[in-house]
Amino acid sequence: MIRSRSDTIQDTIDLLFSKGSGRNLQPSIEGLGAKPGFKPTSNRFEARADETTRMVREITNTATEQRQAKTAILRAARLQKEAEARAAAVLVPIKKATRSRKTAPVTPS
Repeated sequence: MIRSRSDTIQDTIDLLFSKGSGRNLQPSIEGLGAKPGFKPTSNRFEARADETTRMVREITNTATEQRQAKTAILRAARLQKEAEARAAAVLVPIKKATRSRKTAPVTPS
């Protein structure tokens, strides 16, 4: 059996107060402001920090997407240029290697 969070809080309250006192004299979790699924509200500093974090993430994600798009365009252009260079290299005939002629050393007579 899974216990809900409110049951756990109520058990804690029961442990803190003596068993002799009536249940109606013990504080209840509703009186403490706790509700099932309760989320604490953030103060203005936390709200400002969260907003700043969201804005920075949005800017960073946008910059990342732009960088990746630019990289893809440049990669495609480079691959196309390399393919054209390979095709041009196939069409150019290979030159035969020529021998270099050494000049005969001049001997003084």
